[in-house]
Amino acid sequence: MHLTYVLELLKPTKREQNIFLNNIAEVVKNRQSVADKLKALYELFLKSDSDKDNLEFKNNQPICYNNQNYKIDNHIISIPLYTSKCQRFAFPVKQTKMFEELQQYIDNGSKLGKVSLFYQRGKWYFAVTIKIADKEITNSNVMGIDIGLRQLAVASVKNSQGKEINCQFNNGKKAGFIRKKYRSLRRKLGQSKKVKAIKTIDDKEQRWMTDLNHKISRQLINLAVQEQVGTVIMENLENIRNTL
Repeated sequence: MHLTYVLELLKPTKREQNIFLNNIAEVVKNRQSVADKLKALYELFLKSDSDKDNLEFKNNQPICYNNQNYKIDNHIISIPLYTSKCQRFAFPVKQTKMFEELQQYIDNGSKLGKVSLFYQRGKWYFAVTIKIADKEITNSNVMGIDIGLRQLAVASVKNSQGKEINCQFNNGKKAGFIRKKYRSLRRKLGQSKKVKAIKTIDDKEQRWMTDLNHKISRQLINLAVQEQVGTVIMENLENIRNTL
């Protein structure tokens, strides 16, 4: 099982923040270059029924590192960044309860995964993923999850005999209404050539959809825990937005 801990940096200097931003700009440029060349990605984009004419990455992209390129030493995290050359920088993080829990896993020999450096609401964070041993599962209940149009996600829990013991529905009516509402707004704003306003409502719609995905994911996890599910068969919830 993988856990992710989000750790806040302790007030990086202006110079360090400028280095972060320059590296993020380079990440955005490289990702955009790759996206522009991927025909399969473009075909998937066409099927998404988006009103946008092209694929664009937002300016605030995370910088990702694998577990060989960063180091955690007590409350200090060190990563490589580019200035005029590649250099390693060390940053202290706030020693919160979340950090203490992460440190306990590290001390017990858990394996570190990837880490992401990102900026949000005026603060800088590290998101650290760690792999821990899965607890032994003694039950055989199975939960299957299907994604559709009218029902965004339908979860069915069955016991070892194949009998359904619980189910959960997530209606897509409200999400469909929101999608159509923003589509209509984009069309009107596009006719008025209000580019900034279109970007604003795009961001607002994306935040709403992301929050919806998070809530559905949490409900499914709670159901799995409640029914002591041993196996989950599910689709990727990131695609819910494209099914509306």
